[in-house]
Amino acid sequence: EYPFQLHTWKETFHTQSRTMNNLWLASIKPQNYAEINPADAERLNVKTGDWVKVKSPSSEMIESDQYQNYRKNISHYYPNYLGKGWFKFQIQVTSRIRPGLFSVSQSYGRFGAGARKWYMGDKEQPNDQRVAAGFHINPLYMTDPVLKNRVLIDPVGGATQSYGTPLRVERI
Repeated sequence: EYPFQLHTWKETFHTQSRTMNNLWLASIKPQNYAEINPADAERLNVKTGDWVKVKSPSSEMIESDQYQNYRKNISHYYPNYLGKGWFKFQIQVTSRIRPGLFSVSQSYGRFGAGARKWYMGDKEQPNDQRVAAGFHINPLYMTDPVLKNRVLIDPVGGATQSYGTPLRVERI
């Protein structure tokens, strides 16, 4: 049911999604893509530039009460959300990714300061859509089976367990 595994990485010229505010850095690679192997692309009947929809076993949690702050304005935080746990991603086909991986740079998809309209009091603050380019994969992470509303943590490094999350990927 979930034949792909999530693989994440960071661009060498970005730090998380915060450096998308630096438009010089953002201009180097204006958006990210989900990278898949040519064999997987052939099986899914997709090519570079096509869109796919993706979900994990726990991605539907974004609609649960535990995420009520996000749910109220879900398109603000996750403009690539399609509903029922599905998210859309644009594909780049490359042989540098092994078959079965769905690889995404984590340096994109900013929804905070500078990316979307926001207000200080009644005054609208400037925003730039280039800062919001691309997408992030946080809602796809596997949730902790005990805590339910928290992502799994790598017991060795103590960071978010972002590798190996099982995914279902389908052509749109």
